[in-house]
Amino acid sequence: MTEAHAEYAPSSMYLTVACPGWKKQASMMPPELPTEATLEGEAAHEVAATAAAGHDVSKFLGLPAGNGVEITDEMLDGAAVWVEALEGYPVRIESRIDVKRVHMTKCWGTPDARQYAHETKTLRLADYKFGHEFVDEFENWQLLCYAVGAVDDHRIWDDPDVTIQMTVVQPRYYNAPPVRTWTIKLPEIWPYLERMQAAVREAESDNPRTMSGTHCTHCPARVNCPTFAKTVMHAIDFTGRADPMVSTAEQIGRELVLVQEFIKRLEARETGLSAMAEGMIRNGQRVPFYSLKQTEGRLAWTVPVEVVEMTAQMSGKSALKPPALITPTQARDRKILADKVVNEYAERPKGAFKLVRDSNTTQRKFKA
Repeated sequence: MTEAHAEYAPSSMYLTVACPGWKKQASMMPPELPTEATLEGEAAHEVAATAAAGHDVSKFLGLPAGNGVEITDEMLDGAAVWVEALEGYPVRIESRIDVKRVHMTKCWGTPDARQYAHETKTLRLADYKFGHEFVDEFENWQLLCYAVGAVDDHRIWDDPDVTIQMTVVQPRYYNAPPVRTWTIKLPEIWPYLERMQAAVREAESDNPRTMSGTHCTHCPARVNCPTFAKTVMHAIDFTGRADPMVSTAEQIGRELVLVQEFIKRLEARETGLSAMAEGMIRNGQRVPFYSLKQTEGRLAWTVPVEVVEMTAQMSGKSALKPPALITPTQARDRKILADKVVNEYAERPKGAFKLVRDSNTTQRKFKA
């Protein structure tokens, strides 16, 4: 997409709701440079959108996407999951939605896909995420914001029988199904709209609040935000004190939550400061204790494959890899083998047990 982001874009609505002052704080910073993960995600979105438009994307394997990033097997697999998730409705891919109920001129965006079925009165918004970090479909502020705009766009705001399905498609998160949907009735969306409206009103005020939390991890203002800096300093102070004896399960749980929250915020502070330090050094400034060192990439051939193989054969050897099977997931997603065959020929071994955080939204999800 070449169009600039809205000031209160749906993609950053979770930040605005959690911390109305983040936008004003971020306006004092230069724009963040795209990371490798960001560029990879853009390329994956391009492949997925092309596949959803009905084109064969398998021929693009190994070629550069629009931003120059090489198209990989994982991107093709993800595109197959995305296309399958959108089956059943005529779909609109990346068409702009104005969310005037949140702000008349400053809130709009382009959902990855949206669909409305008049027969069943079902509005569906779907978002494609290529990253490994879990994205929750439940109370997903980006999808909720899109939904508000889509309700107006389809002129169905006064129909209480409308069902809204908000879907996250995340093919590279392996601890949950790759396609996850949260379903609500239209009247249930209005309390969320009120929270978005209140957050934007405060963000537009002269002195909006800044509040730290897990949202700080991806906030572009995390380097120069005094509230976040104070939180990190408290975290550092906390980790330096001797801890009392922990004996009960409740104490262990509370302590572990606190420590993990501090670690996340320290990591967010580290990535922000690292980016700032790198930018200063590139501009000729000296940053005490740090310098830039260029790393070396993998050793790569500079001659055609045929030349290398012919030279190896002169010694009675071969430099070519033996043929290898694609993965069972690739065979299934690309519809090379039927699901029944894949299930018969492959299995997913159980890994070791891992301690995971039980979200505080779990109870509300069951009640919803």
